Amino acid sequence: MPSGERRFTRGVEAITDARHYVDALIAPADEDLRDVVLLLVTELATNAVVHGQTDFVVRVSDAAASLRVEVADFGGGEPQVRAASPDQLAGRGLHLVDALSSSWGIERAPSTTTVWFDLHRGTHP
Repeated sequence: MPSGERRFTRGVEAITDARHYVDALIAPADEDLRDVVLLLVTELATNAVVHGQTDFVVRVSDAAASLRVEVADFGGGEPQVRAASPDQLAGRGLHLVDALSSSWGIERAPSTTTVWFDLHRGTHP
């Protein structure tokens, strides 16, 4: 997967645009990761739009054994892993990131909040 970075203007359509952007970067050798990558990008882009309420940046970094995807927004909020009851529509995104990624984290800077995840090649069906 080639590396890249792109900024998206806040809005519901930006979630689809971010997914298409990352999908275009996925190399044939990483087909086995495609569904997981796209699901997690969708979750993090949705969080940026809904909770960050700003534009957001998607970064993809390719290393030999893994790939990293970062979604950074400019809203200043603190993402939280929370428990969601079966009747709630929201509250599961970071649980999915935790369950499906090899590792993940949240980085705060004065003007951005970045949520990232790594996927190690060969560890996902």
